[in-house]
Amino acid sequence: MKRRHLVVLVSGITLVTLIIVAAAIVGVGVGTDWGRSMIRSVVENELSGSVQGKVHIGTIRGTALTGFSIDTFAIRDEQDSLLVSTGRVTLDYDPRDLMDRRVLLRNVRVERPIVRLRQYEDGSWNFQAIFDSDSLWLVAALLAVVVGFGAFTARSRARAVPGAPA
Repeated sequence: MKRRHLVVLVSGITLVTLIIVAAAIVGVGVGTDWGRSMIRSVVENELSGSVQGKVHIGTIRGTALTGFSIDTFAIRDEQDSLLVSTGRVTLDYDPRDLMDRRVLLRNVRVERPIVRLRQYEDGSWNFQAIFDSDSLWLVAALLAVVVGFGAFTARSRARAVPGAPA
């Protein structure tokens, strides 16, 4: 066997071995509780960098490659006031969209969502204070969304009009 053939053979075996090891690592990463916990903490930290407040992501179940479910999700402002809270969230997606900096979510099911919007005295809303518009880069599209038993609250600080009845 010529040296060139030997180099090609060894390179091919090395490449196949690397692919098998990478697949095993990804399988362990998304297929075990430890791996999903690590993914949850990374996502939670990334979201916390874009949010002026606290983000909580509960236990992740499923494969996380094409779809998963989260048992709880919440966003609170810096004063610990609730903006969004949900029960179980289940969704499907295509991971290739992440490379294009977008997410197309399919078969989204949100159980018991609570959304609380509050307007401050200066006219701004709590979600404007929580989300830094420069740091939000994700474009998401939702297909087939089902919401079960939710609540939506919006409190506006209407300015008093002189002469209006109290």
